[in-house]
Amino acid sequence: MHLSISVVIPTYNSEKTILRTIHSVKIQTYTPKEIIVVDDGSKDRTCELIKTQFPEIILIRQQNAGAAAARNTGIRKATGDLIAFLDSDDFWHQQKLEYQATAFEQIPSLGICSTKCIFLYESNDLNPEKESTKPINSYSHKKIEFNQLFRFPFLGTPSVVIKRTLVEAIGGFDESLETAEDVDVWIKAAFLAEYRLIPIPLTYVVLQEQSLSIRARTSPYEAHLKVIDNFVKGKKLSIFFKIIILRKVKAHAYCNWGSNLLIAQSFSTAKQKLLKSLINFPNLRATYLLLKILFK
Repeated sequence: MHLSISVVIPTYNSEKTILRTIHSVKIQTYTPKEIIVVDDGSKDRTCELIKTQFPEIILIRQQNAGAAAARNTGIRKATGDLIAFLDSDDFWHQQKLEYQATAFEQIPSLGICSTKCIFLYESNDLNPEKESTKPINSYSHKKIEFNQLFRFPFLGTPSVVIKRTLVEAIGGFDESLETAEDVDVWIKAAFLAEYRLIPIPLTYVVLQEQSLSIRARTSPYEAHLKVIDNFVKGKKLSIFFKIIILRKVKAHAYCNWGSNLLIAQSFSTAKQKLLKSLINFPNLRATYLLLKILFK
């Protein structure tokens, strides 16, 4: 059974990286059915470059509405059996889609599949062609149970391939979330269908200094906790999940939130988050950080 793949790439002012990203899709050993680039209101030469270099690509332009909205536009346009997400800064190993398509063909119950990621800094030393064309002869995938994914749902969006019918049933990405909209989708998808990880680094996430500084000013923890609370509403979940897994996940999120606030010297707010961590599930790290505040 040959499954077709739609590649969805949201982009915004990516003239410096978009051609590299698209090139990594074009050289895949498993040819996708279509490449859909959704331009989210770029003001640079992104669209011009795409039209000139890759006129065969489906290019959709929309007013700036954020990455979640751009991905949803791509999902609505997609016609493949599977949807692969890729961000306009990043690129793939040339065997990525081949390995993920093989997993879906082997396991009919599979709904979502990701790979390991390699994180790189943008620099003059970065050679995507060299990185992405090194042959990989090993192939494996492992089943990740839902409880495990719920505890660590940070898959890396550019590494994910998902059944189109599944992401449509979920309703796509929640555009009301500023962050964690991807975590929301992965949790919902893994609850409804099987998830597998290919433990091979086939996705290259390129870290931009500008994007890093922006991320440093925003906290994803509040959005993550909102996603968790929305997910459990109205669901019949086991007592073990509610008492152990859920509370551990919330404790971990509050602890990380408190830790970041402590670094920022927001001591009063940090104390509140660390107390919430301990209320959800007692843990040594939150206790240690709280004591640092109390005895500083």
